[in-house]
Amino acid sequence: MDFDLVPPDSIPPDEAIMISPNPNSAVSTGTPTYTWEATPGSTWYFLWVVDVSTGLARHKQWYTAAQTNCAGGTGTCSITPSPSPAFAAGTYRWWIQGWNPQGFGVWSDSLDFTIMPSASVAPNPPTLIGPSGSFKTLPAAYSWRATPFAQRYTVSIDDSSGNRLLQVYTTSQAGCASGGACQISPGVALAAGAGSWKVQASNAAGDGAWSAPMKFAYGPPGTVPPDAATLVSPVGTTSVAANSAQQIYTWNAVPGATWYYLWINDSLGTIQKWYTSDQTGCAGATTGTCSIMGPAGLAAGKVSWWIQTWNSKGFGPWSTSMTFIVDASQASTTGRVPPGRATLVSPNGSTAGVTGAGQTYTWNAVDGATSYYLWVNDKSAMPRVTRTVTADEAGCAAGGTCSVTSNVLLPSGSASWWIQASNNAGSGPWSAAMTFVIQ
Repeated sequence: MDFDLVPPDSIPPDEAIMISPNPNSAVSTGTPTYTWEATPGSTWYFLWVVDVSTGLARHKQWYTAAQTNCAGGTGTCSITPSPSPAFAAGTYRWWIQGWNPQGFGVWSDSLDFTIMPSASVAPNPPTLIGPSGSFKTLPAAYSWRATPFAQRYTVSIDDSSGNRLLQVYTTSQAGCASGGACQISPGVALAAGAGSWKVQASNAAGDGAWSAPMKFAYGPPGTVPPDAATLVSPVGTTSVAANSAQQIYTWNAVPGATWYYLWINDSLGTIQKWYTSDQTGCAGATTGTCSIMGPAGLAAGKVSWWIQTWNSKGFGPWSTSMTFIVDASQASTTGRVPPGRATLVSPNGSTAGVTGAGQTYTWNAVDGATSYYLWVNDKSAMPRVTRTVTADEAGCAAGGTCSVTSNVLLPSGSASWWIQASNNAGSGPWSAAMTFVIQ
């Protein structure tokens, strides 16, 4: 059997063999040294390090073979990066990939290592669990995931009036000396309105960074963002209007919600539309159900849907999803199609009061349209306004008359404008042109 020997730098490099740090390493610095066996032919090495507790990359960088002290392609390579900030106590995972002008090498296997608490490292920020969202009664408990090597936690709670709690708890007081979830019940009174809370872990090395804050709201319905909706139907194998795939969507009323956002996914894409609580038949309701006849044109197959609530205090959380099936005999015979042609209303002709800026363009809503494209030419036929607005922004998500005001200055003389309606299936035809005179 014949074979040819080729020099290492004429093919991509082999997989690197990792040495340290490894699971048996006693690492007590936030800037460890990484060591691996040199790969013949590699001229560059890529070091990738992630925090195992969060899955986030903490270091990603290329180094030349010379920088890692193995330019000759033999022996061991090593590098001591200086990440900013230095790694906190915790568990990390790292990889090496070689490279030369012939291409990328195979990624190495991974190695885990643990940085132990020392005078130079502090715990990572905790991950909060709850409370989050809107509450009609005071949250009783606050919980977060235990942080490796933490000896104590500082909990900060703010409400709409300012700071309500800044308290230090040992891991034993928080019930997580052995890991798992920490929890406290401070019994602190909160002012109604929006608030947030956060936690900082500490040990003998010092204080770690604060966690990302978690927001909540407390108060009676209407004074805080609404809760999540609970869906009722359709679900499972259900009948829809034959040859239209149009469905009634029903969910439990959410106290304080004034708008509901319906999101539908089928095999053709998404359908999204806002409805007032009046439109869904549950305005001011604290119990009972809301319902709406959804748009037509659902495709055959699995359909998933959600509801998001809203009031003047903000958005509520999304509901969990609910799924139903549209079979081929019930699916729309035409499928979802682009909208038709828009009919323009004004400005038109020598409209009194039209000036060079501040024109309001008005047209009739087009069935199925979710957005509109406005195009305006000045007297020289140069485009001066090209703007897309959603049906909500144009004030015609529920039909009727659409309008948008443009403050683009137009020169005196005649001007022309058009509208093109669009939805998830595509864009419809352009409207006929309408001409008006700038005075």
